[in-house]
Amino acid sequence: MIFQTLQIASKSLTAQQMGMDTISRNISNANTPGYSRQSTNLVSSPTTRIGQLQLGNGVEVVNVTRAASSGLRQSQVQVNSLDTFAKSLMDGLGALQGSFGNLNNTGLPAALNDFFTAQQQLANLPSDPAARSALVAKASLVATQSNEMQKQLVNAQQLANQQIGTLVSQANQLITQIAQINRQITQSTTRNPANNLLDQRDAAVMKLSALMPLQEINGANGGLMLQTPGGDLIVKDGFSRQLSVAPTTNSPFDQPIFTDNKQPLSGITKGGQIGALMTLRDQRISSYLGNLNSMNKNLIFSANQIQSNGTGTTTVSRYTSGLNAAAPAAPLNADASVPFAAKIVPGSFTIHVLNGNPPTNPAGTAINITATTTLNQVVTAINAVPGVTATLSAAGKLTIDGGVNRVAFSKDSSNFLAAYEVNTLFHGSSAATIAVDPAIAQDSGRLATATPDPLTSSIAVSDNSAALKMLALRDTSLSVDGTPPATLANRANTMIGQFGLDLASITQENSLRTTQAAALKKQQQAISGVNLDQEMVKMIAFQRSYQASAKMIQIADRMLNTLMGVIR
Repeated sequence: MIFQTLQIASKSLTAQQMGMDTISRNISNANTPGYSRQSTNLVSSPTTRIGQLQLGNGVEVVNVTRAASSGLRQSQVQVNSLDTFAKSLMDGLGALQGSFGNLNNTGLPAALNDFFTAQQQLANLPSDPAARSALVAKASLVATQSNEMQKQLVNAQQLANQQIGTLVSQANQLITQIAQINRQITQSTTRNPANNLLDQRDAAVMKLSALMPLQEINGANGGLMLQTPGGDLIVKDGFSRQLSVAPTTNSPFDQPIFTDNKQPLSGITKGGQIGALMTLRDQRISSYLGNLNSMNKNLIFSANQIQSNGTGTTTVSRYTSGLNAAAPAAPLNADASVPFAAKIVPGSFTIHVLNGNPPTNPAGTAINITATTTLNQVVTAINAVPGVTATLSAAGKLTIDGGVNRVAFSKDSSNFLAAYEVNTLFHGSSAATIAVDPAIAQDSGRLATATPDPLTSSIAVSDNSAALKMLALRDTSLSVDGTPPATLANRANTMIGQFGLDLASITQENSLRTTQAAALKKQQQAISGVNLDQEMVKMIAFQRSYQASAKMIQIADRMLNTLMGVIR
């Protein structure tokens, strides 16, 4: 029996020592990120039957487990993905605030308002050179603001696109790491669980969830399967799939795809930094650019319709189109190089040649446009008008020259002049290309304030009919590009307002997700964190048990010596 006592005490020493070792690990890793508190689990050793008795054999260590909640950790992974999504999208939108205006730069709506204010002053004083110069300056400011805003938004898209590629590379490293740890965990035994490896895998999964949304499924022997929210497999035990980026048919930008089958990841925009950058790039900024371009299209074409049908204080005898026609032998509305070619419809425009008193063609000459009229035919028709010639350069640029005669246009029901940028206020067709016509920028006297008299072709210096039409655009609902009709100011304000709502919404969501993440972390710390006071209490208990076991060995040793002395 003395030998059994020694054996029991010896096993107890080993068990208490392992308990002390576990506490030592806990205390040393109390501040280690991702460390889960471990516990030495003791059980009574199997009994030994001696006669009619079942005698215990002391204690033994069954395993060392970590304190962790699988459900809580999965909630952390999901909320972490949503939290990083909200924060990344908020930061991305916040970086765009300067593009939409601030206290020092009131933005595009203010520039539009200033443009129409200057137009009001010009309508009141159509012959005033100062009013004309002011309007040209304000028109140039609208164009510059649009150019800069478009450039900043496109640059933000390109930056997000680059960042997505970098983050996909980081995701690949984590995916490979998780698969490797998975393989090591499944190879460990149930009696000796890989607690440190489980912590490492949890940390890697959390980092991956910050990049992309994940679904977790626990497997056998401690294995783990990761999927996208759409069910695409990413990791299963030791198997993993790598990611890459490539443009798709639906987008000119890089999209995350699986390297093996080139298919996009389903549900990738539901969380994580990658999802946030894709949302910023493909949805938010694309929407702002679409609205910005729509506003500019409506401004450019509508203003050009009015400008091309009027004349200013400068005697103009020569006009050159602002663009090059690539297909002068094709129908006017089919030339792909003319952005507004589709707006050309059957109709006509009137050309006035003013030479002496009365003018050469008192009521002007109508140039008819049909569905099949070509630019070459327009040139021929203009050349048939006395006192004016039309030529087409090798590059496709139209020039109308009256020589010593003043030339003006009116009553363009075909939209030919505005589409081909003949006597227009703006060149271009989008926020990136809008610019004030160089001829007007150099001579504000070419700004259209008057329209030729339909019977005599005479032009009154005080006539402000064209200026009033231009001013009326401020309150006119336009739909040049097929979008719902709206005024230019409403289009600009709606775009700015949508940005403000988007930023406010994601800021609120970020606050919510941050609070959720903090609450879950607090719960996780309550379960898995190391409480030094509790560990000290456990250490004392193990220490006392160790001392008692050692005392038992000492007493058993004395008993054995006494017995041996009796025998001797």
